[in-house]
Amino acid sequence: MTYPPDMPRPDRPDRYSMRRLFIPTSWDPETLKHFRATVRGALHSKNLDRVQRLFGHHVNPDSDAFRAFLFGWVSLEVLVNRVYEEQRKHFFDEVRSNSATLFMKRFFDRAISVLDEQDRIRLTDKFNIIAAFQKNSAAAEKAVETFVRLKKIRDNLFHGDDLDESNLPVEELFNLLAKYLSAYLK
Repeated sequence: MTYPPDMPRPDRPDRYSMRRLFIPTSWDPETLKHFRATVRGALHSKNLDRVQRLFGHHVNPDSDAFRAFLFGWVSLEVLVNRVYEEQRKHFFDEVRSNSATLFMKRFFDRAISVLDEQDRIRLTDKFNIIAAFQKNSAAAEKAVETFVRLKKIRDNLFHGDDLDESNLPVEELFNLLAKYLSAYLK
């Protein structure tokens, strides 16, 4: 496979340039500087290889809106699953510790066990758990609303609904992905 010079390469992850990335024009220079530093940090994180590769395709200026949206969504989905796996224990421990009685603790222990065993926690619920760790609850709520709306668009695409590909919210997806990738790397 031939890779464009600015695309991440699985065989040479050190060969990645930031100069051709699609960056929203609404970003101020300080936000852009912080974002570039964050992405560079992600590129060196061994457990984010897939997120890194997909994110690179998401921001490739040669991608059309459809491909950019799909690559961005899959990158976000992989990131959510990765972050959830790391934060779930902390979250559920907090739920258990706030339980008023021994019976409630037992109930939560059993419910969590069943959910984990059967992998029954939906992606949206995983994102809710991740958002729960945000300091600003209003911003977290807005992020959840954005995630739910983007997921609905993703579901419509994957189920064959007709959508105007030129109006896909690529920049909005980019902003959400960049925010949570940045938060994860801190």
